Amino acid sequence: MTNAAETLQAVLRAEMTRQGISYGALAFTVRMDRSNLYGALNTATNPTIGTMARIAEGLNRRIVYRLEVSK
Repeated sequence: MTNAAETLQAVLRAEMTRQGISYGALAFTVRMDRSNLYGALNTATNPTIGTMARIAEGLNRRIVYRLEVSK
């Protein structure tokens, strides 16, 4: 089962690909070390939502949350 962090990582990687942005270019934009950016988007760690939001902003996107009642 994929968790929310893994889904968000995949979405952000896909957006990087769609925009043709490299890890190096995005790391420069968000002022993050390239290896840390790569780790935040490709490892089994759970990066903070602040880190993910910062990456999304570097892609000119924003993260939107929605809380639903579980069934």
